[in-house]
Amino acid sequence: MQSTPLPVSLELDPKIFTDPNLINHKDCALAQLEQQFKIKGGHLHIVKTFSEKSENRFTFQLGDALYPVCSGGTCRSQALYEFLQRKLDHDNFVLFPPHAARCGYDPYNGEVRYYTAAPIVDEFESFFGKKRTTRFGYDHASDWHDSQGAVTAEKIALIKTFYDTSYYGPQSHFQGRTGKRRVYMAFAHPTHAVLKRLLETNDTLEKVVLVAIPLADEITTPSPEAGIRGGSPEAYQAFLDKMEKIFSNP
Repeated sequence: MQSTPLPVSLELDPKIFTDPNLINHKDCALAQLEQQFKIKGGHLHIVKTFSEKSENRFTFQLGDALYPVCSGGTCRSQALYEFLQRKLDHDNFVLFPPHAARCGYDPYNGEVRYYTAAPIVDEFESFFGKKRTTRFGYDHASDWHDSQGAVTAEKIALIKTFYDTSYYGPQSHFQGRTGKRRVYMAFAHPTHAVLKRLLETNDTLEKVVLVAIPLADEITTPSPEAGIRGGSPEAYQAFLDKMEKIFSNP
């Protein structure tokens, strides 16, 4: 006789965190995935507001593997990656490169997800003093394109296996290093995608944390009230100020 799972408290706001690409997928409702994540032992930390109240702050632990995630891996996760590079002692953490959870290679909804995009024109390089970091997995991309340069459905299994093993699964690693605890930090819609992928690739999630950050891409498109230009140093600094309020060193 199959036992009924114990009820768990559901906290993710579907208006903020639901991925439009998963709405019509079977067994992928946000609330359902959140429940399964918690039943498997995963810890969900939801940032409610960008204040320094203790309930909003997340404290890293020595030995953590850290995974900055956004939709395309080009703005929010890049800026968070640079923030963590500055904030943490690299010897005590495993910092993964930015990940494009929705608009990159990973076929998280069973479809070819690779996008070609125009070069990003903003002031990232002048603000951080460096080019953007290569997104996770993109150094393997030559294996995922056919002779005409396209990514086809025939490559889905190969790409999915790579991200299953190297990024979402229990043996995920970067440059040969793994963490004692895996901490995925996802913004808005990508939170839904990360939940789905973690559940697909892990029997237990007891040493996995998902930090859900209710923040759209305000770097590219700041709110009108902010009075700052998209992609400007001011836009990046405003983002870093918010990250400083929610993340703490050990």
